[in-house]
Amino acid sequence: MPQFLDLKGKVVLLDFWTYCCINCMHVLPDLEFLEKKYREKPFTVIGVHSAKFDNEKDLEAIRNAVLRYNIAHPVVNDGDMRLWRELGINSWPTFVLVSPTGKLLAQISGEGHRKGLAYNPKKNLLYVADTENHALREINFCGLLLVLEQKAQTIREVLNSPWDVCFEPVNEIVYIAMAGQHQIWEHNTLTEITRVFSGDGYERNLNGSSSTTTSFAQPSGISLSPDLLEVYVADSESSSIRALDLKSGGSKLLAGGDPLYAENLFKFGDKDGVSSDALFQHPLGIFCGKGRQIYIADSYNHKIKKLDPISKRVVTLAGNGKAGFKDGAALSSQLSEPSGIVDAGNGRLFIADTNNNAIRYLDLDETDVVLHTLELKGVTPPSPRPKSLKRLRRRLSSDTQIIKVNGGSSAEGNLSLRISVPEGYHFSKEARSRFNVDTEPENVVTIEPADGFIDSEGHASLHFTRTATSPALGRINCKVYYCKEDEVCLYESLAFDVSFQEAAAEPQPADLTLRFAVRPKASASDPVPAFTS
Repeated sequence: MPQFLDLKGKVVLLDFWTYCCINCMHVLPDLEFLEKKYREKPFTVIGVHSAKFDNEKDLEAIRNAVLRYNIAHPVVNDGDMRLWRELGINSWPTFVLVSPTGKLLAQISGEGHRKGLAYNPKKNLLYVADTENHALREINFCGLLLVLEQKAQTIREVLNSPWDVCFEPVNEIVYIAMAGQHQIWEHNTLTEITRVFSGDGYERNLNGSSSTTTSFAQPSGISLSPDLLEVYVADSESSSIRALDLKSGGSKLLAGGDPLYAENLFKFGDKDGVSSDALFQHPLGIFCGKGRQIYIADSYNHKIKKLDPISKRVVTLAGNGKAGFKDGAALSSQLSEPSGIVDAGNGRLFIADTNNNAIRYLDLDETDVVLHTLELKGVTPPSPRPKSLKRLRRRLSSDTQIIKVNGGSSAEGNLSLRISVPEGYHFSKEARSRFNVDTEPENVVTIEPADGFIDSEGHASLHFTRTATSPALGRINCKVYYCKEDEVCLYESLAFDVSFQEAAAEPQPADLTLRFAVRPKASASDPVPAFTS
């Protein structure tokens, strides 16, 4: 990563982005063009990754995205959005141009890959959503490939990042999840007319009775219902699952998202439940299978979930919520950002496990559902990642309070978080305080759970187990959000550094309490806090 002295005397373009943002992906070729054009000039592009979703703050997830999108310039992880707030950024992507002397010159906001497939058995044709080229392509299995994006006869718009497709066989219509324009389009294979089917183009989670009173937020997955009356939509930026009526063009909420405030695209999480009580985090893949059950690749939660469209109940089928690669009992298995899903019709559900570069599958007819990895014969497997690409410890921000704790020499024990707020303050109910764990070196101490929420009393319970006798460090990173009644809400970043000594021969279990009393730093002369209650 360039240091200040490396950048002095250069024009610097800061690209504020987040890897779930389709518009951020659109500008990558433009950045690459600028980098090549001014390669011999004092010019540098630096990506500033300012995450929307919790999963996007993870260094390994960002690294995977950088590799996936072939980003060659350096990228900064602005996980706490400090640069974002200091420069007054309010949308993705935003570009900030910095002079050779470090002065801000300008700030500008706004703006592939083949993603979806659908088969037409009558004509033996395959329709492809060619995301990066903004095209719908038709392959006739005789080697001929046609580009259909110029056949939009009734509109002036062009295709913009089609992400998925499904085929309705009776009327021979291809429905297109147009992620870049936040709409659902249709391509009539008989008339060869392509047009908007539903969505007004505004990025929001609005369910209406007609196509023009409905809005989507980066729809990324679509699947046809068995009765051919609806299309189910994974609306990724609103973290919701919607049902689109093929007669009216209107939509209704099935699960997730905010049912009351259409502009709220930040209601996400990981929770089974009914309708809007269930929570997703950027779902991408969707498929309506046997018994009209809807299967969802809940990408940033690293899970596969099932939704009953009648009861609107959501349950987790596979994945323990942690990114990883682990076959076995479905609920204890691990995936890493699954993005595609399809039912083969024989009770077997296939999953595109993106960051693991693997196809996984579930046999739904089994009594005890197990996650397997499909053996791809004749295909060269991806090279194993070098150790240097393993997850690094999170770099602390400069305002983090570090509390050092003597962990002793016990082989195992309990860690009890006890965080208090001043009188007249309370822990935020809207932005929940949470923790995550780092350890080093690897395979010496395990602290579980690896992440979680701090309750309304400021408490959380963890357990450590020594897997080797050598010394180790465990760090519990805490993000604390607390509010003064009817006034302001504040943020505190904490890190408890627990130093474990060489394990004793016959140690007793330990009970360690990690205490900290937060104190507001704000005064009358300070800037306005990041958010208000």
